[in-house]
Amino acid sequence: MKEPNFFIAGAQRCCTTWVYQMLDEHPQVFLAKPVRPEPKFFLRENLSIDDRQCYLDRWFRNAENEIAVGEKSTSYLESGAVAKRIEKFFPDAKFVFVLRHPVERALSNYRFSKLNGLETETLETALAKETSRCKPTLSDVSVNPFAYLARGHYVRYLQPFFDVFGEDKMAILLLDDLQQRHQRTLDGLFRFLQVAPGFEPRAAKMAFNQTPDDSLRMSESLLADLVAHFRESNVALERLIQRDLSHWNKPPSQLRCEIEDT
Repeated sequence: MKEPNFFIAGAQRCCTTWVYQMLDEHPQVFLAKPVRPEPKFFLRENLSIDDRQCYLDRWFRNAENEIAVGEKSTSYLESGAVAKRIEKFFPDAKFVFVLRHPVERALSNYRFSKLNGLETETLETALAKETSRCKPTLSDVSVNPFAYLARGHYVRYLQPFFDVFGEDKMAILLLDDLQQRHQRTLDGLFRFLQVAPGFEPRAAKMAFNQTPDDSLRMSESLLADLVAHFRESNVALERLIQRDLSHWNKPPSQLRCEIEDT
């Protein structure tokens, strides 16, 4: 049995399941199974050495000769205490985060909540009610189906991981890159995990955990407000991950939503 040395730790509704599947096909990678339910082990408080062994026995007992050993729990990103909890047990761990245009992510989150019977409000009403339905704490966001906007402020959630583990342990993938340059992006991830690049997963063109298209509508003014809402956060994220995110300060190019004139 080997210990985990990397974590796919977020973000929700950002194609992390696809990344999990691509990595899981690589012969030098072991990922905890099943993919659902996710382990979410480090969301727990007051973890002990005994808990550590139970975690290894439950999720990694079949890991043998693989180079990269890990798990996927997308809620980890949204809990401020997770980074220190993981450091206590696995101080050399690496982290994989997948991010997408925050407006796209918010709409996908809303669709997911509607599809699963968690959301009954219209989009505009749901966004207006978010503050009252979500407590202003990181721990609440990680389990709240209504945190459509809060989850898109990636920089506030990434910062604790950068502070504890340093930028060299972080692989920040953008959904744009996975869609437009998926093999090049995967090869970069393989190198980050120190496994052989050039591997082409069979399921690379498959979609996982995708919500169906629907008749979701929004006004031009609401779309403009959403883009503006994330602008300051996007600029701070640019500085943290050293990537140009100027395209996130415009409406998404592939918006799965009907825009109504106002």
